[in-house]
Amino acid sequence: MEHSLAFERNDRQMNGHGESTGKVSALHSDSVRRVTQYQTAGTNARLKLFAVLEAQGVPA
Repeated sequence: MEHSLAFERNDRQMNGHGESTGKVSALHSDSVRRVTQYQTAGTNARLKLFAVLEAQGVPA
């Protein structure tokens, strides 16, 4: 029993959270998904902006 408690304590120190690795992994994948969505939205916005500027004859 002591060994499993030591492992759990070490796991918390390694991932920087007091949650189990499964919860941390779920949080990590959720934040990665969110960042990816923001990056995609930013890229799409830039593409639309350049398309509008090009349509108005503004050099890119």
